Formats: sequence, C-alpha cells, structure tokens
Amino acid sequence: MNGYRFGTNVAWKWIQGGMNIVHLGGIASPITTDQSILMGRPDILLIPVGGGAKAYTAAEAKTAIDTLNPKLVIPTHYLTTAANSEACDLSPLDNFLALMQAQKFVGVAEVRLP
Repeated sequence: MNGYRFGTNVAWKWIQGGMNIVHLGGIASPITTDQSILMGRPDILLIPVGGGAKAYTAAEAKTAIDTLNPKLVIPTHYLTTAANSEACDLSPLDNFLALMQAQKFVGVAEVRLP
C-alpha cells in the first residue's frame, strides 16, 4: 500500500480465533480494488483516523471503512491528551467519531499507558 508522502505502507492481515483481523498501519492512500480483494471483509479493522502525513483524515477513514465493510472498527493514530497538540499534526478522535455518528461504537475510550 502507498502513503501520500512516505511511499510504501505495510498493512497486516491475519486470522486469529477464526476472525479476520486487518491492521492498516500508517496508511494515507485510498484502498484499491485489488487491495480490498486481498484483505477481504475484516471482522476487526484497526485504522488510523487522525490525519497528518501517515494517517487517514476522518473522511478518508470513513471511505476506507465503507470500502472494507468491517464488523468492528478500532480507530488508531489520533491526537490524545498525552501529546503536545502544538507539535503534533494529528487530529483528535472526536473528529472521526463525529463523522461516524450514525454508526454504533461500543466502549470507545482513551487508554493511557504509564
């Protein structure tokens, strides 16, 4: 997969416990038809949603989600309170959640590591 500024991106796909899990890494480009076929329909999709150079914007993430039609979405790569918002080019998770408000999200919470 390609990124806008950094060329190649690695996406991971694996089957665990009978579930198709796809992690899109730092993707920032549209998913092609061939890529969509290779990934299949994920049971769980981990997708970057915070914009910046190495992640989808909220709107781009929604387009990718619509393309892959996963059963469960786990947003990644977004601005948290732990980051210096002046030095970070990511957007907060709220931007993505506002765009996806018609979808049902269960238990979205910020996790802080020590």
